[in-house]
Amino acid sequence: MLTRHCHPLPDNFFCDGPYYVLTSASLGNSFLTPESLAEILRAGEETAMRSLLAQGLCLPLFFPGDCAFDRAILVMGELTPDEEAEWIGRIQSKLHIPCGQLLLMCGGGSPEDWLGAMGGEGLQGYRDYFQVLDIPAGDYLVEVLTYVASMSVDFHWEEENGDALADWFYQTRPGEALPQWIKTFQASGFIGELSDELVTYILHLTPLTTEPSLPALDAEIGWCGEFEWRRPVLCPRGIPRSQYPGSEAASLAW
Repeated sequence: MLTRHCHPLPDNFFCDGPYYVLTSASLGNSFLTPESLAEILRAGEETAMRSLLAQGLCLPLFFPGDCAFDRAILVMGELTPDEEAEWIGRIQSKLHIPCGQLLLMCGGGSPEDWLGAMGGEGLQGYRDYFQVLDIPAGDYLVEVLTYVASMSVDFHWEEENGDALADWFYQTRPGEALPQWIKTFQASGFIGELSDELVTYILHLTPLTTEPSLPALDAEIGWCGEFEWRRPVLCPRGIPRSQYPGSEAASLAW
């Protein structure tokens, strides 16, 4: 069984847009160059994008707004019972990481950004838009999981009623105190202000054993932003960020 490792993205990671790309620092040892990959991502053409996903060469993600994924928690190995029970939305795909370096980058439509990230020097000395994680080389199932304080859940629950959420909590967790995220939702209609206190997204990696279905592509953009939504059996309490180790490092290695 793979040993569990987890770490928040470093505090200095910053994406000034809604687009993120997960890939390997070697681009999967593929035919791709920074120029050709940037061109494919800019075009967002369905056949080419599905080919990238089918080969596990990258996972292009977009979110409802800027900086949404900046406070994600990286988890390799088994999820905790709470992490498994409390996710609201999920995107699944696969990644081919033959070089043992997982690359998470903001943007993706500029060859210069790719060259800076793959070389480790950044763009004109600016490095905060990418992170490289050293992991065992191989093929991985990757899951992007959303939790109650995420921007994606805020948008998904635009029509949700705060009192109905409270009823859900009391029905499934009788005798427990109402969590702050529901009180915040009742007062303001969104939960995002708690994103510094609660887990927003988890990026979960496990060794690939079964080919996952290809994630859905947005019809206009051609990137992956459509989550598989569910209503957990137990209403979430919200997972405190304080239970995870610090995120001060500029780069991560396991």
